[in-house]
Amino acid sequence: MKQDLYSFFLVTAPGLEELALEEWRVKSQFLRELYPQLMSPEQDACARTVIGGVELFLKEAEGWTLNHYLRLPTRILQRLTTFQCNNYERLEAKVRHLEWHQYLRQGEIEVHPSYHKSYINRKKGIEECVLKGIDHCQKHQALRKAHLNEPQSLFVRFFNNECTISLDTSGHLLHRRGYKTLTVEAPLRETLASALYFMCYLELGEVPQQIFDPMAGSGTLVFEPLHFWQVWRRRSYAYQNFPCAPKVLVTEPTQSLPLSTTRPAVLAGDLDPKAVEALRGNFAALVKKEKFAGEFREGDWNEVWNETELGAGSILVINPPYNKRLATDMASLPRQLNRMIEKFHPTIFATVWPGRQLPDLKGTWVRQISTTNGGVPVTLGVLRPTVGDHSISRTNLAPEFPEHN
Repeated sequence: MKQDLYSFFLVTAPGLEELALEEWRVKSQFLRELYPQLMSPEQDACARTVIGGVELFLKEAEGWTLNHYLRLPTRILQRLTTFQCNNYERLEAKVRHLEWHQYLRQGEIEVHPSYHKSYINRKKGIEECVLKGIDHCQKHQALRKAHLNEPQSLFVRFFNNECTISLDTSGHLLHRRGYKTLTVEAPLRETLASALYFMCYLELGEVPQQIFDPMAGSGTLVFEPLHFWQVWRRRSYAYQNFPCAPKVLVTEPTQSLPLSTTRPAVLAGDLDPKAVEALRGNFAALVKKEKFAGEFREGDWNEVWNETELGAGSILVINPPYNKRLATDMASLPRQLNRMIEKFHPTIFATVWPGRQLPDLKGTWVRQISTTNGGVPVTLGVLRPTVGDHSISRTNLAPEFPEHN
C-alpha cells in the first residue's frame, strides 16, 4: 500500500453499508475526472464494508473532500492509529506520540470512547487518559487558535484489546445539511431519504425526471434528490479547522458532479397547512436562485392531484405517518398506496415502511434495505409497479442516460 494513503471510515446507519460503498464508487468515478490530482485509483482504496460503515484507504485531502459529496454517511472518520493495548499507561504513551498539532486547535476536545471484550473497560478512564496525553503534547507543541465553530471530536474504540483512535473530519453530523429551517412532527433523517433516492437511481439507471410525494411533510424525500449530485458548501466541516489542511482545500471543492445538470421537477403536498408552509419555505431555502421546478399543494392527495399523471422516468415516494411517529390506520395504507400507483402511473414507487416487511402492492419489490429511523425499525423499498398486465421497465421508457452503477 502506498505511503500517502490514510485510513478513513464512513459511518452509516445500520443496513446502509453496502449502499454507501456503492455511492462512494459511483461518485468517485466522477471525482477522478474533476480532480485527477486529488483522487487515488479505486483499487488502492481497498474498500470494504464492516458493520456500521465502510473502510477506505485514501489520500488525506481526498478523504476530507468526501464530506462535500457523499450523502449516506452520518460522519467521516480519519483513523490515526491502531495498536494493541491492555492498560492505560500504554494508551497514554501512544497518545503522547501522535502529532496533534497537525489536527487539533485550542478549545474543547470531545472524546467518545467505546469498548468490547477488552481489559480497558471504563469510558471515563479512557477519556481522562486521552486528554492527559494530549495535554502533555500541548506543553511541547502549542495548538493554534481555532477559527471555525466546529466540534473537535476523537473516537477511541477498543475491541479485543486493540485500540483505534480516530479523528472526526465532519464536525456536526452530515445529515445536518444546513438548509432546512422548517420542520414538522417526526421528520425523516436526510441520510435515509438520500439512500432511498440512490436506490431509485440505481434501479432507473438515470436521474429521474419527476419526483412526487403527496404526503411530503417538510419535504425531505423530495428535496434530498435535488442536491444529491452537487458539491455541498452550505456548512463548514471539522477538517477545515485542521492546521494541516491546505488553504486551497478549505475553500474548495467547488465543482458539482455532471449528473447535477439534470434537475427533476418536484411535486409535493400534504394535508397539514403547516407542512405545506414548511415545504415551500424549505424549497426556497434550498434552491435559492437555482432553476428547479417545484409545485406544492395543500389537501387530500386524491383531490388536489386529481389531474396529475406522472411521465416516464418518474418516482412516487412515500414516508407514511406510522405507529409511534403519528397515529394512523396501518391496515388501510397498502390499499391507499395501490390507489396512488394506479392513479399516477409512476415508473418507480419507493417508500420508507415501518417494520421489516414491505406491504403487498401491485408490482415487484426490486430493492429493499432494513434500517432504523429515529430508533424505529423501517425498510427502504423500491417497487416496479404493475400497470395492466405488465410492469413498467426500462424498455418502456424514453431513451436513457448511460448507466453509472
